[in-house]
Amino acid sequence: MDVRFQIILTITCLASFSLTPTHQQQAAPANNKCMEDVLAVLWDCVKVANLTTGNFAWFVTNGTSPKSEAPANMDTFKTQICGVQQQIAACVMQKLIPILNTTTCIGTSTTTSQVQVVQTQLTSLFGTYDLKCMHPCRATLIPDLKECYSANGLDPKLFATNTSNGAVIGSTLEQVNKFCGNKDKVMTCLKAKADACPESPQILRAISFDITAFTKYVGILCSDEKSYLTGLQCFAETTPEVDICQQKQSQAVMQLEMQANQGKWSEDRFYTSLCEITYAQITCDIAAWSKKNHEACIPAVIGLRQKLECELSAPQCKSNTKLAEDPSNPCAGKGTHAALEGTNSARSATLVNGVLLHTFLIAAIALLY
Repeated sequence: MDVRFQIILTITCLASFSLTPTHQQQAAPANNKCMEDVLAVLWDCVKVANLTTGNFAWFVTNGTSPKSEAPANMDTFKTQICGVQQQIAACVMQKLIPILNTTTCIGTSTTTSQVQVVQTQLTSLFGTYDLKCMHPCRATLIPDLKECYSANGLDPKLFATNTSNGAVIGSTLEQVNKFCGNKDKVMTCLKAKADACPESPQILRAISFDITAFTKYVGILCSDEKSYLTGLQCFAETTPEVDICQQKQSQAVMQLEMQANQGKWSEDRFYTSLCEITYAQITCDIAAWSKKNHEACIPAVIGLRQKLECELSAPQCKSNTKLAEDPSNPCAGKGTHAALEGTNSARSATLVNGVLLHTFLIAAIALLY
């Protein structure tokens, strides 16, 4: 689920915890200081967004809260409250985490902790706010994008799913030729459908799909169809060494996110560290695949895997002069396999990992700055 949607769900559930009629609530201790502090944050963020607490309560509880005050003009109010949805979400997220980490909420034992009470409400109550503000295209965008494939005689299962088993442009030479022959039409259609949906950035981020990155990705695959098909065999199964590389990257990114958030890092500092992690992962990944004992794992295939991973790295990594001049940089053109011709296997995990890293950057920067 997209971070924005998770935050809105949190807000709605917290509001419902206190705003819904008493018989619908889970029992909570009287004079619950933790919930008082949580609600104080919510109301403060609501007021900063120029909304009244009564109108907000009416919207997120469908008018069932005793504190509800119906707005004078419901259509105008919906436009107003949905317009500040992300603002309120960011405000609450920033101020809520420190409160939930206090002894007031954590308590002195599991029996006195209020965190579980809040978590229970968060997982059991419905995200009314988000659902009432959602654009209709949220339910239709993915089918519309798959239609771009069907309309051009291609299998819609190839779109951003694991059902293709890595064969994102086909598994036979005939299928690949057909996909590559229609790729420009498909990409144009994908972009048009996404541009027509206001929520497409959040929806595509949630499924780790970036049309710009995917266009580059497909272009590289179609430039060497033979190596692509050979690569499907090489990358069909990972190795322990490959898995270790991925685990190291995931841990490093999580640690970086925490450090950047706590230290209020600048954007440049954040990207420099993230790019170092990215290049370390590429170096590790390429070395691991090179050691795999399989007849399909030839230098041309490994080389184009490296080309793909470098191409999908964030633009900030490519424009960093210091990193570009680093002799250990696998994307500087002098890496072990960088000069080799060939292509990546195009297995789904490669696409997901590359695009997920790109979308993580967007989400992280949006939250941190």
